[in-house]
Amino acid sequence: MKILTQIEAQLLNSKFFFTGEPCGNGHISKRYASCGNCFECVQVRYNAKREELKVKARAYHARDPAMHNERWRRWLEKNIEYRRRYLTEWKMKHATNEV
Repeated sequence: MKILTQIEAQLLNSKFFFTGEPCGNGHISKRYASCGNCFECVQVRYNAKREELKVKARAYHARDPAMHNERWRRWLEKNIEYRRRYLTEWKMKHATNEV
């Protein structure tokens, strides 16, 4: 990756920049142009919170499953064409060549 400063990356409307210098945690990785955060550090933090977020989401949905089922049903009704397109594309992408 080309070495850029944060300001240069922002002027180029780039999402990332690379200094070649390690972050405070020792990662030599691209950084976000918007805030300067190390990409690897953000990924580590996200993965650490991921399981906690899954548990919270399951508990939230378990409190009132009927409400969530109704909300999902309404979304499907509004987005039926999108859903059909998505499923068709997914099936084509994941099709196996079985005889």
